[in-house]
Amino acid sequence: MPQDFKIIENEISGEVKLKILRRDTQYVPREVLQDASIFRQVTVLDICNCRIVELEGRIFSKLQNLTKLLAARNQIKYLSGRISECEFLTHINLECNLLEMIPSEIGQLKNSLLVLKLT
Repeated sequence: MPQDFKIIENEISGEVKLKILRRDTQYVPREVLQDASIFRQVTVLDICNCRIVELEGRIFSKLQNLTKLLAARNQIKYLSGRISECEFLTHINLECNLLEMIPSEIGQLKNSLLVLKLT
């Protein structure tokens, strides 16, 4: 796996975190999106402080076991409505971004979503 990211497994909680380490990217690296074996197990996506400007829909269609999206302190302007494909999502942190609107599809997470941080 490239050095730009790391998989961290927590045996106690059962979480499998994908942590993007590269701080000068605008998008989630393509290498991550192409490795289906990574996505099957990831429950936490941590992309804080990466200067990301957009969370593309294909990310959410591959992260079907995602429970936490940690995307604070980026430059995200657009969040795909496909976030609703992550039906187990309980925590979303989008603090300190440039979001102009939140997709209405986020309302489809009403049975799972516990925390939504925007400011």
